[in-house]
Amino acid sequence: MTGEAWASGRRMDHATFAGPDLDALSAPFRRLGFDVRYGGAHSNGVTHMAVVPFADGSYLELISTLEPGAESPLWDLAIRDAAGPCAWCLEAPDLRAEAARVRGLGVPVEGPVPLSRLTPEGETASWSLAFPGEGSPGSLLPFLIEDATPRRVRLASEEDSPLAGIEGVVVGVSDLDAAAELFERVYGWRSGKAGRSEALGAQIVHLGASPVWLAAPGAPGSRLEERLRRYGTLPCAFLLRAHPDRPLPLTLASSLGDPEGWAGNTVRWWEPRVLDGPVLGLCTDAGF
Repeated sequence: MTGEAWASGRRMDHATFAGPDLDALSAPFRRLGFDVRYGGAHSNGVTHMAVVPFADGSYLELISTLEPGAESPLWDLAIRDAAGPCAWCLEAPDLRAEAARVRGLGVPVEGPVPLSRLTPEGETASWSLAFPGEGSPGSLLPFLIEDATPRRVRLASEEDSPLAGIEGVVVGVSDLDAAAELFERVYGWRSGKAGRSEALGAQIVHLGASPVWLAAPGAPGSRLEERLRRYGTLPCAFLLRAHPDRPLPLTLASSLGDPEGWAGNTVRWWEPRVLDGPVLGLCTDAGF
């Protein structure tokens, strides 16, 4: 990520995919050639997760319930419905200070909330979360994380990954102006490039110097409109970036669709039949 937004120490930590069965959720990523690693059960006793790691230390979190049909304390509807993209998270080096800053702007913040996870290696990874804004955590504003144990316990960076990291979060919204105003108030990210995504059936706006794209339905009856009706504001896709010096494995490269122009940038979507629609894209330009 580039731009003044990241100069303050914020960085993308991870983005979350939800589904009712972790093996079924992981399977399409494995078929495409992603490195999927089991991460362990959470201390809430309800959910467990797998990790898709990238070279910069960011990752995709695949989350589900340990027992089918169990009620999850986080993202319950998204898990039950296999909604896929459901949240995104920024690292907060001083979580309490960041939560206080956001509250001072008139935005509600829940937390910090301590959590942990027992890894397959037998180590306990511990961290705290805070949840700014309305709706489920990370549905519009990112939720925030601060590690209590070394970050390597929660996730070791995949330095050899052909994918550099998470380049963008595409958030489905019904009101582009209201969402953009909230991001500008909280993070100083202003509306920049605008365009249209045929794959998503959406009008899209990039918030400059940030990883955020806002997407609003471009036509009645679109897939995005149906998603908004079901879930309200929620991420609808994540964009990844290829490592500039490493070729994609054939399994990943051969599953990419045709390029789509995004307001002067290019996105290629992985095979939608495998990932249930255009929910994971690859940025193939120098950056936003």
